[in-house]
Amino acid sequence: MGNLIRPLIWFPRGLHLFLSLCLVPASMQGIAQPPVEIRVNLVGYRPEAPKKALILSRVELNRPDLVLRNSDGETLAIFPALVREESWDPFPHTYSVDFSAFETEGHYHFTLLCREPDVGETRSEPFRIATYPRWQEDVVAFIRSQRCGFNPYLGVHCHSLDGLSFFGIRPDSSRIDATGGWHDAGDQLKYLITGSNTAARLLMAHEMDPVGFPDAVDALGRPGSNGLPDVLDEARWGLEWILKLHPGPGELYHQVADDRDHRGFKLPNDDNADYGWGANSYRPVYFATGRPQGLTRYQSQATGIANLAGRSAASLALGYLAFSARNDDASFADSCLIAALDLYEMGRRTEGYQQGNSYGAPYRYEENTWADDMEWAAALLFRITGEKHFLREARHYARIIGDWSWMERDTARHYEMYPFVNMGHYALWQVGTKKDRRQMAGYYAHNLDRVAKRAATNPYGVGHLFIWCSNNLAAAVATQAMLYEKMTGSDTYATLLQDHVNWLLGLNPWGTSMITGLPEGADHPVDVHMPFWRLKGESIPGSLVDGPIWTSIHEGMLGIQLSGPDEYAHLQPSRIVYVDDWMDYSTNEPTLDGSAELLPVLTYLSAKNRQIVCDSHGLQIRSDTTAPVVYLCFTGHDLDEGFPHVRRVLQETGIPASFFLTGDFIRSHRELVRDLHAEGHFVGGHSDKHLLYCSWEDRNRLLCTPEEIRRDIMDNLTELQSLGIAPTHFMPPFEWGNGRVVSIAAGLGQTTVNFSPGIRTNADYTTPDMPNYRSSEAMMTDLYVQGRQGRLNGAHVLLHPGTSLGRSDKLYLHLEEMVNTLKGMGYDFGRF
Repeated sequence: MGNLIRPLIWFPRGLHLFLSLCLVPASMQGIAQPPVEIRVNLVGYRPEAPKKALILSRVELNRPDLVLRNSDGETLAIFPALVREESWDPFPHTYSVDFSAFETEGHYHFTLLCREPDVGETRSEPFRIATYPRWQEDVVAFIRSQRCGFNPYLGVHCHSLDGLSFFGIRPDSSRIDATGGWHDAGDQLKYLITGSNTAARLLMAHEMDPVGFPDAVDALGRPGSNGLPDVLDEARWGLEWILKLHPGPGELYHQVADDRDHRGFKLPNDDNADYGWGANSYRPVYFATGRPQGLTRYQSQATGIANLAGRSAASLALGYLAFSARNDDASFADSCLIAALDLYEMGRRTEGYQQGNSYGAPYRYEENTWADDMEWAAALLFRITGEKHFLREARHYARIIGDWSWMERDTARHYEMYPFVNMGHYALWQVGTKKDRRQMAGYYAHNLDRVAKRAATNPYGVGHLFIWCSNNLAAAVATQAMLYEKMTGSDTYATLLQDHVNWLLGLNPWGTSMITGLPEGADHPVDVHMPFWRLKGESIPGSLVDGPIWTSIHEGMLGIQLSGPDEYAHLQPSRIVYVDDWMDYSTNEPTLDGSAELLPVLTYLSAKNRQIVCDSHGLQIRSDTTAPVVYLCFTGHDLDEGFPHVRRVLQETGIPASFFLTGDFIRSHRELVRDLHAEGHFVGGHSDKHLLYCSWEDRNRLLCTPEEIRRDIMDNLTELQSLGIAPTHFMPPFEWGNGRVVSIAAGLGQTTVNFSPGIRTNADYTTPDMPNYRSSEAMMTDLYVQGRQGRLNGAHVLLHPGTSLGRSDKLYLHLEEMVNTLKGMGYDFGRF
């Protein structure tokens, strides 16, 4: 990079957008300008996902095609390109290719087939068709590198004197422990606004994949296992900081340090910022008053604290759900819940929003919504406690916020309507009635329709706003589309989801990923606005950079003087700008919360079997629906007369099955259980004493304490382990559980599964005197109808090998016929 021609003026992402022009354009002499470029998602596409490529051309092409080739250069298919009416300069002609129908996994690239002799050979970057890599683990590692207090990336302690309180119920300059948390971005401020959301996203990702994250570091982030998934280590780091900012009832602090931090690049243990007590000393900690704040003439706007109190309460409630399942963390979980309840009540008393503070400039986080955060907290507290008033209040806040979102707008201020996705609607959908669910899904659909309308106006299919931190908004669209799919089972917005993922992964004007270090070997941000890069020459993979902004904003940013030629100058559209240069803090600064916002999407994209289906409480009710494989499931507790017959049929037909057995059953049938395992069947837990964990009338209400459930599952697993069996999947007793049960089982390393609804073989326990009685003939007829319609892919078909004496019509006696009939329909049989 070239030498600076003047002293560095360094501004972090916390600055706002309306600054005077101070941009020195880079020389572009000698940079080649090929007439045609091909854009693809640089990592690739899941087999079942929509797949798009774009041809960007400076000259008009006559009916171009893209030739799909494998890594050996062999031609596999030719796809015609369609002319797009919408084009962005400097390429006035754009052509799109839809190759969604091609689903074969492998490594590929495109070459251009056109009739213009002067175009020359054009080849795309390579890409894959496969499940996505587990990049969420890189994101967790990046977040870990942002730790304050003890920074494991550097192996040093920093900011141990945070801090002295201001504006609060204590006298100004009173000592308060605000150590810990995360540095916000390239700067070393700490915000509850973004830190609370970061902790929540970590916990959301764990809840989506409770047994998929590794355990490679200890609680301090140093190499070494500590029995806790790294994603929960990181979430706990954030939760402990939130607890420190809430040291007592009615007391909440929201920010540590301010823009006096901005004194060039520095490592956190060598902070040269001076707040009046000397460099690298005390820093101010601002109390959340719900009123405008500022130590000089620059005052924030504030009307209350419910955004901070509600979102912090939601994060802590998610923490309770995750950590209450773990015996060693029960006390910590309880402290999270106690704080969540108090913070929620604080938000109730002081509804409104608190913004970030500045000192020497009028720039801050301008969040101005709060009802979504309170809805989020209320829905989660109802999920935990079952207290009906929380559900009523969640509905109240849902009505206040409704479908209001940045997605409804054509522009927005910096961090307006944060955190960009209304997670309260999703949390209420998880615990609400059918009416609630329809309404929450409707809010999401309304927003996504608005984004889709904007997306239709450009060839990339993206509809987010190009304000500061636009990549956060692209991740938000993908997140909301993903959650809508989980809520409804509909793929209405699958293309919108994929297009925004594509944008972040290279299908954009610059052909670059927006995530540092990823994909390896492809174009991604390197020369980022971060001290680790500038001072140590080290780039940390897994961070989302701010991303492109409207040119009208970029031209008003103070202090951006590029350190060298813009490598993308020949690709820059006139309307938006992105620069991979450490001097461009507006487009190329990695961010804490933006990276965290990627976590749920990356977890979704990288699931081993993407088509695994879970119910609204998180129980897995189907395995891979892309394959014609049926999972025969058998449960056992106090009835056992059918086991010899079932075992013989499985031996004779040579198929595997899955048995979920209680501790009581195992203690009475140790040899049988050992033999089932030895014969290649899956053997997992079904509780120890076959307790009913949650109410039949209100599934969200637990009938046992979390500790009773944890102990019941643990005792069951202990019996299995005594036989040398280490199960990974658990089916709850009575085939009835909720999100709390799922979380508790996950804490013990178990994925909670259940039968697939609608198949009805689970009714084989019913007797003729019951209103829900089903005969074996009726159950098998239903099963075969679904089989002939191709609707049994990944189905969990449950049978009971032991039924009461009141039922003489035993379904398990028809097992051989069932197996042979389904085989004749083309189904194979799997096990967990």
